[in-house]
Amino acid sequence: MISHKHKFVFIHSPKCGGGSIKKILRRHLAGSVIETPNSNHWEMWRHYELHGKDLLDSYFKFGVIRNPWDRMVSWFHHCKSRHGFNGSFEDFIIGEKFLNHNSFSRNKFLVEGENKMDFIIKLENIEEDFKIVTKKFGIKNYNMTRERHGSNRIGNSYEEYYNEETKNKVEETFSWDINNFGYSFGDK
Repeated sequence: MISHKHKFVFIHSPKCGGGSIKKILRRHLAGSVIETPNSNHWEMWRHYELHGKDLLDSYFKFGVIRNPWDRMVSWFHHCKSRHGFNGSFEDFIIGEKFLNHNSFSRNKFLVEGENKMDFIIKLENIEEDFKIVTKKFGIKNYNMTRERHGSNRIGNSYEEYYNEETKNKVEETFSWDINNFGYSFGDK
């Protein structure tokens, strides 16, 4: 999502609360946001390729991220309900079914190896973090509702889905997210 009027780019990483953010931006900045067809989860490099470095380096670039272990549980349920995945959570993680989707934050935020983001909203702190964005664009009186896209979790704790092997696989795969945003297994 991009707005030339407000000079921003929003990078929506799947299963990180981006749908809720986009809904508010669409409603309050109506007519000034552009969503290129098939661009729901575009990476930053695609925007740079389309709009150019000179223009985008002057824009406010923000995105959203989530604890990767929690995110993979959400992605697992999404794939079960919307993409026909029938296996276990262990099959999903160890079989690397989740790797076939462009869901890695480092790929979303980097252009030629450089993190281009000015601000990252953490899903775990979405309401407070998003206030920074809404203040910047003069958005008031909004309701932050969590969009639910096919999540049929067992209980509320993502930890119960994991064994040592799946926990380590997600840690290895999402090391960039973990190292750059301070996530650890068991964080809420």
